[in-house]
This record gives sequence, C-alpha cells and structure tokens, in this order.
Amino acid sequence: MMDFSVVVPVSENDAALVPRTLPRWLALPADEVILCVDKPAGQHLIEAIRKNSRGDDRLRVVEVPRESGWMFHQAFVRRTGFKSARFDKILTGDIDVIVNKNVVAAIRMVGKDNIGIVNLQKEMRSGFFDVVQNSTRRVIRALKKEAYFTGLYALYRPYWLETEDEESAKKIPHPLRHGVLEREDDFFVGLASGREATPPPYLGDDTMLKRAMLKKYRVVSLPQIGGVEVRTETDNRPAFQARQAVRLFRDGRTLAYITAKSILYVRGTLLSAYSQVVITKFGTWFFLRELLMLPLSIILFSETLALRALGVPVKRRRL
Repeated sequence: MMDFSVVVPVSENDAALVPRTLPRWLALPADEVILCVDKPAGQHLIEAIRKNSRGDDRLRVVEVPRESGWMFHQAFVRRTGFKSARFDKILTGDIDVIVNKNVVAAIRMVGKDNIGIVNLQKEMRSGFFDVVQNSTRRVIRALKKEAYFTGLYALYRPYWLETEDEESAKKIPHPLRHGVLEREDDFFVGLASGREATPPPYLGDDTMLKRAMLKKYRVVSLPQIGGVEVRTETDNRPAFQARQAVRLFRDGRTLAYITAKSILYVRGTLLSAYSQVVITKFGTWFFLRELLMLPLSIILFSETLALRALGVPVKRRRL
C-alpha cells in the first residue's frame, strides 16, 4: 500500500455506475478510499456500494449534508472529502471513470518539485465513434495549447489548503444553470446584427482550484495516464442529446457552434433537436437565414482557430 487517499463523489443517480467502476478504484494501492455521498444516502446507493466493495476495510463512506453557503453542491462535496482524508496525497475523480492502475505515477509526483496537482486523462471506449471523439478532444487541447483539466487528478493537500479561494468556490454556479439568457430573442437578434450576446465562459470548481494552485505551485499533466470515461455512453444517447440541445439553445450557443459540435462528436440528434427548437421559437424562415450564414460562420471560426494556433491574439468574431 501507498500513503495516499482516494476521494470520489457519488450521487444518488450514479448507483448504476458503481458496479462498473468502484472495483477499479478499490484495486488501487491506496490506504483509504472515500466515497462522498449526499446525506441522507439512499438505500439503493448504499446497497450498490456494499455489494461491490466486498467488505474492503479501506472503504469509507462520508455523508455530506447540503450546505446553503455553496451554490454548487458537488464543489462542496469534493472539498469535504479532501478535508476528511487521512493522507495529504489525494487522488480524486468521478465515479463514471474506470481508473487505470498507472495513475499511481501521479501520486508519486505531488508534493515534490513544487508540484501541487498532476492532471490525468480520461478517454472513451475504443469504438469508432469514441475514436473520433477522443481525436477531437486531442485536437482541441492542442489548439488551446493548454492541458484540458479532466477532473481526474492527484492533489497535494497542504498546497491546496494554502491556495484555496473558498469564498470564490462557494459562488460557483451549477454548470447546467450557468449562463442561461433570460431572453433568447435578444441573442438571436444580436447574432444577426453582429452584437456580442454570448454569456461568459463557465469556470468549473476543478478549474478554479487549478488556477488558484498555479499562483504559487506547479500543475503538470500526464497525457497517457488516467482512465476510461463510461458516462459518455449515456451522453451519446438521442434522449440526452435532445435535452442538451435545449440547454445549449438557452445558453445562447450559435448554429455554427452546434453544427461543429455535432460533427466533431458524431452527435446528429443534437443538431436536429437544436434546429427544431430554433424553428419552434423563431420560425422556419429565420432558421433558413441562419443556415445560409453558416458556411461563413464556419470559415471565420476556422480562421480564428488557425490564428490562435500560430500564437496570434484574435478576439472572437460574430456574424
């Protein structure tokens, strides 16, 4: 065994994932594995944990109550797990990851050479669609010239406690409720006239933690080490894509953005559902006008990506 703790938040809706992923978390040479669940934990979830832990005495279930001071409960849950851990070296991720044993390389690195966080990678299954989606993620990471923060990482707790901005973390909104425009009409009218109407980018709790850490300590990435994300299988289902289309419409996403996302991630239902929402809201002629403007939008978007890849500062442009 190695002197480190594993911290994994598990929601009531994740009970079906426990049989697939918990055994792999328990296969790691950690001295303790902490599952952070909502208080009170449902019987279905507790039974799934009990059945798949097989009496492993390293497992500890921490019930986390709702805290009114935190807008995003998940951020509070994970941080409660960090504070509950017995060891300063912590590996954390979500229950939707089938983790690989090679992640222990990250544990050996944190706390040394001024390293506070080691970011790991999450890949999808090796089917055709997954190969395309994994390749898309790699291209986006390369163009951004920044390692994508996956939420699967090793952490050195003393550095985290020193740099944590808890007051800002408390104000992180739930990602599904962020940036919803109160009047979608304003967005689409603004799109046609060239006026910027996009909500500010969402800054997740893990990303905020990373940025706070970077002010004083190092954050590194291990690109070939991590695990396999299984929730993506659910994300590819038509019903999920339809719900996502409505949310992206409310978030003010453009037709060009939806088209690119649908093609790159092989999610056709997303585009068709989004188109239906636009037609229902604004009519067929408005949608056809946006469709005619789509090629030019894609050209401008591609040009912007190319310039950024060359290191040329470019502001976001809109039609």
